[in-house]
Amino acid sequence: MEDRFEMVAKTFQGLEEVLAEELRALGAENVEPGRRMVSFEGTLETLYRANLQCRTALRILKPFYSFRAKDADTLYDHVKEYDWSKL
Repeated sequence: MEDRFEMVAKTFQGLEEVLAEELRALGAENVEPGRRMVSFEGTLETLYRANLQCRTALRILKPFYSFRAKDADTLYDHVKEYDWSKL
C-alpha cells in the first residue's frame, strides 16, 4: 500500500487555480487552492511529478510538523517542543 501524505505547492497570486489544475492532472488528491498556495495529497511519486512537471509552482513543500498558533508566543513554544534531532 502506498503512503499518502499532505503537501503544499507555493505559487504567485492569481495562479492558484492554474496550479490546482496542474496538480489534479498529475493525480493529486484533495486539491485545495489557498492564498498563493495549493494544498494537496499524494504519494512520493506525486511529489516527484509535481516537482518536475508543474510550471506554475515555485516550490513543493512536504510538512513534517503541524500545529495551530494564535500568537507569536504559542508559535515559539511549539517550535521549541519539537524534537529537531528527528530530522
